[in-house]
Amino acid sequence: MSIQKLSIDTLRLRSWGLLRETLSSRSVTKMTSGEVAVHDMSYQEVAEYDGTFEEAVTGDIIPKPKLMPYNDWIAWRKVTGKRPTKAMGCDRTTTSAEEAALWRSAMAVYYGETWRLGLDAMLADNAEAADQEASRRLCTSKKGVCIGSIFIRRSRVGCQFNDYVAFGDA
Repeated sequence: MSIQKLSIDTLRLRSWGLLRETLSSRSVTKMTSGEVAVHDMSYQEVAEYDGTFEEAVTGDIIPKPKLMPYNDWIAWRKVTGKRPTKAMGCDRTTTSAEEAALWRSAMAVYYGETWRLGLDAMLADNAEAADQEASRRLCTSKKGVCIGSIFIRRSRVGCQFNDYVAFGDA
């Protein structure tokens, strides 16, 4: 593994090789093609912290993220996950592409390579639970009664209740 420190002037003269900026010194490191950069540290992953996202979790700077869809990740990062923003004193906000890559990486690190299957199963379970809750609310309504998957609603004419009317799968 060979890593060489290059000055910015030297860097301007060369446009080859893999380059990575380090946060601590803002110097640029040239990496040989046999090396693979695990993290692109040209941007800050966690506000008020110069390490990687995983290091921030390990160091209890931020909590381990739950298995979550991307939109929930963005909401979590805004508050709990300390997404870098100018309002938090960072040089810049992470881009959507950087956040998406970090989300995929974090889910894989904490929930394994099959995290997408787990997420799909979790979302399906949540949808089924929401459907059952909506059905329960509908079936306990004062406006009617539920028998199986059929909801029977009382109809009102004037101030009197008349016959029941059935709705649903018969």
